[in-house]
Amino acid sequence: NNLGNAGPDVGAEGIFYKVRTNHVALSKPGSKEGWLRLRASTPYTPYWPADNGIKGTNAAFNIKAGTSVGLVLEAYDPETDKPVEIPHGSLTFFDVDEGPGHTGREYINANGFENYYVANGTEVYVEDKSDGSKTFMGTQYSEGTDNPTTSWVLDAHQKKKAVTLEFERERDVRFTVGATDGNWPRYFEFAATPSVVCAQTMLPDGRLVGAGEDVAGNPRPRTNNHHFTQEFGGVPIKDLQGPGSIDEFLAEEKRKRDAARREALAEKNKKKDDGSAFGRA
Repeated sequence: NNLGNAGPDVGAEGIFYKVRTNHVALSKPGSKEGWLRLRASTPYTPYWPADNGIKGTNAAFNIKAGTSVGLVLEAYDPETDKPVEIPHGSLTFFDVDEGPGHTGREYINANGFENYYVANGTEVYVEDKSDGSKTFMGTQYSEGTDNPTTSWVLDAHQKKKAVTLEFERERDVRFTVGATDGNWPRYFEFAATPSVVCAQTMLPDGRLVGAGEDVAGNPRPRTNNHHFTQEFGGVPIKDLQGPGSIDEFLAEEKRKRDAARREALAEKNKKKDDGSAFGRA
């Protein structure tokens, strides 16, 4: 546990995870275990390195708000210390949100994936970048108490804050995470699982339903993968993305907040004037 050589451990840079290798054709014959290494490819500014590692069953690390870091996730053979090609794999980021007062908006920028999946009604804004990558940014505030502790059972709100990326034949997965300015630490949690696609949804009444089941309260996956939408109950990605860039989206959100504040102030002043007039009468 030494991401970016920031500790808390010493030795090789990165965080090393022992993982199960189901459905990825990765493990050696007779084994269902593998190793993943998360390493920094750019300078890393943590808020609290000792809190990196694992949260529940999910990988976790943190950064200071107002910073970003390039990361590389790779499968490797500990006997040779060399990367291993991943024939098929998925990566799900959880709890993509923002801090108090619309600060510390978390984002993930990635390229090279085959498909991506978000939940219907997602709170994650998706922006196409000019270099062919996509940025996935949180748009809603939530507290850490609603973070998932497993990647295989999520409630509806947890699914709406998650995004799954699907990769084919990659030796490593490269992405950047960051957060806009703010005063609070920003935590990122992920798992090498297709959680938006496969995790069961826990409904408010405690029932568990499949990700693709057309049941009230179940935010089914939305995706650019047309085969998935036809065969597995997903919802097409059409009209998911916003009308412009994230900057334009944030500007529009600010305009709405400012308009709401002006309206509330005008209503408050109107009531004050009505009260004064009543008092004079």
